[in-house]
Amino acid sequence: MTTRGWMIRRLLAGDADAVLRLRREALEQEPLAFSSSPTEDRVQVRGALEEYLAAPSKAIFGALEPELVGLAGLAQEEGAKSRHKARLWGVYVTPARRGLGIGRALVEAAIEFAQSLDGLTHVHLAVAEPGRAAQALYRQLGFTTWGTEPAALRVGDVTVAEHHMVRGLHPGAA
Repeated sequence: MTTRGWMIRRLLAGDADAVLRLRREALEQEPLAFSSSPTEDRVQVRGALEEYLAAPSKAIFGALEPELVGLAGLAQEEGAKSRHKARLWGVYVTPARRGLGIGRALVEAAIEFAQSLDGLTHVHLAVAEPGRAAQALYRQLGFTTWGTEPAALRVGDVTVAEHHMVRGLHPGAA
């Protein structure tokens, strides 16, 4: 999908270097927005990222103009009792490109992908308390908060809560 000079698409193994660069930026620039740190991030492990990008029930979507300026990941749970759920993770838009609708387009692409996965009924996410714009976007896209985890993340002396949100993929999904 191309919009306003940028394009949203599912990223492939050939995009791994750009994903690694932008993911590191996200973790360094917004440490309270992500549960991973730059030194512990699974995405930063080279072979793991290529495996993730090739998995049929997982995806990372990117916003390109032509360089990568935004990311959103989605992964379907693998367990027999939880494969009806997916997790939206790692949503990030570089600061210079915020407010242009890129984050919305990335999340919409992830939701569209989720709807294509067999048996998937719900998308879950966690958003840190300081991420008010992200919370508002998720509510606009149909996510509702089902709980708040106090003191979920701690960076140095700063501790923040995380709001857990869910969105049904089909009418009537509770």
